[in-house]
Amino acid sequence: KLSVHGGLQNQVREVMQDTLFYTKSQGGVTISGGEPLLQTQFVAALLKECRDAGLHTAIETNLALPWAMIEKVLPFTDLFMVDIKHFNATRHQELTGMDNKLQQELINQGCRLHINELEYS
Repeated sequence: KLSVHGGLQNQVREVMQDTLFYTKSQGGVTISGGEPLLQTQFVAALLKECRDAGLHTAIETNLALPWAMIEKVLPFTDLFMVDIKHFNATRHQELTGMDNKLQQELINQGCRLHINELEYS
């Protein structure tokens, strides 16, 4: 449980206490839950620490955010798991109440940047 009043660096340190587990299990860290990129500053700081510790990093996101937010975590993220409900715009609108144009644009932007790992769910 992260402390509410601990500040960004204390929260990152708290999460990083499990580094030994990640290393021994040859696992990594996945940031998910709600939309983690709404907490861009914290996520970027945490992923940087994970990357510096040699851990694999991943983010589970719906990518319905401005590119500027995503760009802040790119240098520290090995894998983006994109939760896009449907690639067909009409069907996506029916399922979610919003179109998927932004998501598709951001996926294409990521591909143009040669992001190594990108999964769709």
